[in-house]
Amino acid sequence: MAGYGFHRDIGNSELDIQVAGTAIAAMGTSTITLGSSVGVTVTDTGLIVTAGGLAITAGRMRETTSEADLNAQDGTILAADILEGIFIHTSTTGQGTITMDTAANIISGVPLSSDGESVICYFINDGNQTVDFATAGSCTVVNTSATVLINGGALMVFNRTSGTAVDMVLIN
Repeated sequence: MAGYGFHRDIGNSELDIQVAGTAIAAMGTSTITLGSSVGVTVTDTGLIVTAGGLAITAGRMRETTSEADLNAQDGTILAADILEGIFIHTSTTGQGTITMDTAANIISGVPLSSDGESVICYFINDGNQTVDFATAGSCTVVNTSATVLINGGALMVFNRTSGTAVDMVLIN
């Protein structure tokens, strides 16, 4: 069968693995690259992973994020907001309360595929009031005294604890 197996590319000092005529892996003198659609390269200086909005290079992880923005006293962080990566709350007219989406929505919407899997979302309070966090449905706010101060920020860690439950820990 043509197009299957190993291909020695002497000109580029590479050994390629081909499937159906397409190189799915290339090995050079100091690199290993899995097909361009996979986004994984191993070099003599480290591991480079680029997949979707995530990049890992030289031991540092970077991700592409966008913002969900809420301009109200109270509100709910939805699974779609968690996916954005940054939640900005402009707290107004008195201390606000943020509730979490249901665990079912977070598990399916993020998604969190297995128990113990976690996702991180940044929370920024750019308003003039403090903000508290409240449990809603089966997404539990673990640290019940969780508060973000005026012009403050925090890290929200959502952890799937079962097929029907998620814990959120606020780190600030």
